[in-house]
Amino acid sequence: MPIRILNRSQVDALLTPQDCIRVVEEAFIAHARQQSLQPQAIHGQAPEGDFHIKVGGIQLGRLWYVVKAGSVFVQNPVLRNLPTIQGALILFDADSGSPVAIMDAIAMTGTRTAAATTLAIRHLASLNAATACLVGCGVQGLAHLRCLAVEKPGLGKILIHDHNPDAAQQFLARLPNDYPIPVQAATSLQDAVSQSQIVITCTPSREPYLSSAWVKPGTLVAAVGADSPAKRELDPQLLAISAIVPDLAQQCARVGELHHAIDAKLVSLDNVRAELGEILAAHKPGRLNDDEIIVYDGTGTALQDVAAAVTVYEAAERQNIGLVVEL
Repeated sequence: MPIRILNRSQVDALLTPQDCIRVVEEAFIAHARQQSLQPQAIHGQAPEGDFHIKVGGIQLGRLWYVVKAGSVFVQNPVLRNLPTIQGALILFDADSGSPVAIMDAIAMTGTRTAAATTLAIRHLASLNAATACLVGCGVQGLAHLRCLAVEKPGLGKILIHDHNPDAAQQFLARLPNDYPIPVQAATSLQDAVSQSQIVITCTPSREPYLSSAWVKPGTLVAAVGADSPAKRELDPQLLAISAIVPDLAQQCARVGELHHAIDAKLVSLDNVRAELGEILAAHKPGRLNDDEIIVYDGTGTALQDVAAAVTVYEAAERQNIGLVVEL
């Protein structure tokens, strides 16, 4: 059977932030309407990193299914000159069960994660949000800035912070000259968070570093770094004083910030306001007032992967991009 193979640069060129935001929204809404094949995730650890496998399907024109296998090895850039995040994705026609494409997952993972954060910002951030704080100046951080430029070009400023000051400066150097929002490096994470109405955390931290005391009323905290059981970024007390919106509640209860707050006996699944898809589908409310703090717990789902992969595959088919082989 013919199968299309797409490398990282091809995937990156075919998946725009605008298209990814649109199809990820469609996928979450379809899931809320019970039009998905239940997304699931498996996690494993190696001495120097984490592995995960994410599977799931969605009705997008027709029924599609993905299997994505990925890894996160934080020391790779320093020790091996390799990316922190690596992986590959297989896309299936879920009507016939036939695999139709194999593609690199690095660029796709960054963009689809940022797309879901963008949707959370659209529906959960305060309407008068003027300042955003981005914690983590890696590939995922850059993907979030690309999506913020699409969604919130009128932001007054974005403050960036990384535990490595050199990484923050290198990050600034990678921004295009015509980036529409002023971006500044912050020396103090506490000061940056306390100034911001939107806080995005996308680091591989295994220890909480974002204090609940720094977060002011009305803030949306989008936490996307905790995508395996050992990772965590937020003081669990923050979830106890916030409205909680996970991408998938059961998954976040196993691997996300919600998982750590439940372990600390500060919250339970009953404290979840709604999954992101339920808000996008208007099944449940998002922000209730200007003063509440909301935590979006984004652990990453196969819903996002299948939406992004279908977009890439269909564009590659139209433009005849990639290598077609017979398996």
